[in-house]
Amino acid sequence: MLSSRTVLRPPLFHWSGGATGGVLGFACSTDLDQRLRSRGIDLLAIMGTTADCCVSATVREANDQGYDCLVLTGCVVDVSEARTASTLESFRINPLGATAERSALLAALR
Repeated sequence: MLSSRTVLRPPLFHWSGGATGGVLGFACSTDLDQRLRSRGIDLLAIMGTTADCCVSATVREANDQGYDCLVLTGCVVDVSEARTASTLESFRINPLGATAERSALLAALR
């Protein structure tokens, strides 16, 4: 089920034909799911603020839609360091996705 609070923002930057945008929740009232599937994209790199709310919701909703999620630990933050650490730990032990440092993703893309 898609959330009515999802907002798709314009792309922040582009990588070789792909776009990275800010998404709260996952794909509600947009054609994002269709565009990703038409390109064969099934892995999402997740980053953002309010880790225990917006980021967690995005991971859960994307996983429910059949996407694999990679949470970039250096690119996720919450209102306190303790809360960020707690949320990242939940991502590490929860089977909804995986975690990695941003540098590892950038190295893999090169």
